Amino acid sequence: MQMYPYRSAAPASLWRQLIKGATQELTFAGYTNYFLWLEHANFGSLLRQKAAAGVQVRFILGEPGHPVTRQRELEEDVPLSLSTRIEVTLSELAKLRDTSIEARDRARLTQCLPLRRRHDRHATAAR
Repeated sequence: MQMYPYRSAAPASLWRQLIKGATQELTFAGYTNYFLWLEHANFGSLLRQKAAAGVQVRFILGEPGHPVTRQRELEEDVPLSLSTRIEVTLSELAKLRDTSIEARDRARLTQCLPLRRRHDRHATAAR
């Protein structure tokens, strides 16, 4: 077992290995999960394959318009805002609407919808 102090310290190859090796469940619980779309070519296709193979794929994201998100954006003070990164993930997930992939936002965890427009740090990959 290896530990990393933060998500970006883990090599992209490790993320890909964990995601490809998952046979039961993939849960991505991060504020934006934006890095996945940037660092992994054909990530949407891989998720589609996993869902078709019966892997339960879930995303838990921050909510773009939530006050907590706005506060964190002020603290980070970077050009590519959290809201924008969340919206990119939502846009990519919308392309997978015809799958069993689920997306939830942290503000409404009880309203889990199979990818009907619901709104980076961790992924639980292989179980």
